[in-house]
Amino acid sequence: MKFHKGDRGKRTGFLKGKKNRLDERQESRLQKLEARCFWGIYVFLVVILLAERALGFTARETAGELAAVILASLLAIGGSIYQGIWDRYLRADIGTNLRVSLVASIASGVLCTVVLAVRLEGKSVPLSRLWVVFPISFSITFGVCMAALTVCAFLYKKRIAKLEEQADEEEQADEEEQTDEDQ
Repeated sequence: MKFHKGDRGKRTGFLKGKKNRLDERQESRLQKLEARCFWGIYVFLVVILLAERALGFTARETAGELAAVILASLLAIGGSIYQGIWDRYLRADIGTNLRVSLVASIASGVLCTVVLAVRLEGKSVPLSRLWVVFPISFSITFGVCMAALTVCAFLYKKRIAKLEEQADEEEQADEEEQTDEDQ
């Protein structure tokens, strides 16, 4: 939903015609609460998903949690890109993408190796087979994460350019309107 000058409180869609009864302080607190709830539930789902996979649950048994995490991720990413927001602290560049991909890949490699070691405990499996898991998991995660971040950074930069163009056009229209009123 996009607010323009003089639009505060107007809604479209389901709440069309309903006025926002919150003041700016309440609106800010509500947004913070909603964000904390979303990220709390998201982290909780990820922890549950990882715990279930570590305990040996099958992909079919964890499909619901995985679908919820993927949907929440796509909504958060899509919404952020649409609004022209990348991150509060990080820039959308190749260096950031490399660092984030590296951290995610190391975490994935360690997690997969530990989970496999726990599952194979007590079985006669050579240690050399266990260490193959880390580079495979690392490589796959790094490739997927780097590709996804690169595509998202491209879409973000494209969206920022469009938003800046729209802002310039609105500014020009306001200036023209102001000069017409002055004459």
